Amino acid sequence: MIFKQSNEGIQENIDAVINETLFDPSRLLDNLLVVEGKDDITVFSNYFSNNDNDLSIRVISANSESETQGVDGKYNAITKYKELKSQKRKVVCVLDRDWDLFINNSERDKYIHYYDFYEIENYLFEDVVFSKYLLHVLDYDDQITLDDIMQSIHDYEKAALPLFKLRILKEYHTKNNIFNESEWHSIKNITDYSQESIMNRKDDYLKSYSKFDKIQIFLENQLGEMGWNFKLVDQELKKHNLFLDYFNKSEPLYAFKYFVKGKEGPNNMKFILANLVKSLHNCKFFLHSNQAALRTLFLEWLPHHSEKFKLLVTNITNDFKCMQVAG
Repeated sequence: MIFKQSNEGIQENIDAVINETLFDPSRLLDNLLVVEGKDDITVFSNYFSNNDNDLSIRVISANSESETQGVDGKYNAITKYKELKSQKRKVVCVLDRDWDLFINNSERDKYIHYYDFYEIENYLFEDVVFSKYLLHVLDYDDQITLDDIMQSIHDYEKAALPLFKLRILKEYHTKNNIFNESEWHSIKNITDYSQESIMNRKDDYLKSYSKFDKIQIFLENQLGEMGWNFKLVDQELKKHNLFLDYFNKSEPLYAFKYFVKGKEGPNNMKFILANLVKSLHNCKFFLHSNQAALRTLFLEWLPHHSEKFKLLVTNITNDFKCMQVAG
């Protein structure tokens, strides 16, 4: 068997796993969990080593470190899962949620699971885990409250709401081709901007606005150049049944759970929290702790504190138990 040993666990070669039963038929009995990347291996391997589990489960990435992740990574995971399934292997697959459930593009297979949030890093914003994160990165007294923190997060999310709406339309277009060539070019260019890059722009027409207001004004300007506005964006979402209840009644952390790429989360939080405490004498934001937040999430908060991840693992192990009973 071909594999690489690392601190994150064993990273096996997926093609070697697919072919191994040619040389060792007993491998047909192995429980195989197919994931998209090495971070997923880290989390599941660490979870299984820290929690009682009466099943032996091999966690296998469908993608090598050199291969492109994202859409290609998901496609590879689904393809390799189906190939193993066709061999009558005991296999379950876990995928990043991304935008799939919003645009009705999810897989219809009872042994394919999705993370509860955008991707595995977004478990950082699960309520019970986020409380651990705040204690990890902030030292604050009664000058600010949890309500103050959540309001700042909410303000940031609301400012970026038009950008999230456009990204949903962008993803929907990739599956359904709803824009003409000119519209697609403009939408793609606009959605490539990050919230942070917009807030840091120095355009003359943005100089008088706050950082949060810059996002709205910049997007309004960009849409105007293609003959669109925010009202037309909402109409397009409703036309394709993509308009979410959240857009009318938003709640703090929802966007960080479902719209923001997980790896960008701590950097966005740095902007929000560092700005919140910078004028307060007895409050501190710990930059180094924030930079290590995802590592701490993988090794401590997910295996020990996340309720949703625990339920996901329970569902996966139940799948394997059902396979054993079915023979």
